[in-house]
Amino acid sequence: MRIASLFLGLIGGLLALLLAVFAVAGGMTVLRVKGLALTRLDETLNEASLDWDDLSFSLSSVNGAVSVDADDQDADVNDMLYTAADQGLGFTQVLLWVVAALSLIGGIFGIVGGSLALKRNRPAGILMLIGCVPALFTGLGLIVSIMLLLGGIFALVPVKPKNNRLKDAVQTEKGAGA
Repeated sequence: MRIASLFLGLIGGLLALLLAVFAVAGGMTVLRVKGLALTRLDETLNEASLDWDDLSFSLSSVNGAVSVDADDQDADVNDMLYTAADQGLGFTQVLLWVVAALSLIGGIFGIVGGSLALKRNRPAGILMLIGCVPALFTGLGLIVSIMLLLGGIFALVPVKPKNNRLKDAVQTEKGAGA
């Protein structure tokens, strides 16, 4: 069981670190593309010069009819579209950074726990169990989390002594023959 926990911890930790590298690369890509995309969106919205002048309608409410004239709505709609794109890309970037941080934490705990599995099984099992928690919240980290969970459990299971029937039989004969 110790060898299984060693391999599960090391492989799970390395997969978590690989996921962290991909998440950092994705976050950096979003950071780079965000400025370009928002600049292009702004240019497109200005070039399109959407004709909102034809948009004039009435809303009925409890207090009566409210008339909305869209003459000065061009800038507001463009600003709303720009803000929505900015916030969407910002959310994606933050999400990728959080995935990278959680994967990094899980990976470090998994590798350290896996490397300790043969010598100090209890701390190794505890480290792998701790490492499976942040990895659980990272999408693809579910696989990593299962590996670290199994590795931690295997490290904490006590090793049964090997049955040596021949040795037991010899000792029984010596005890009976003396």
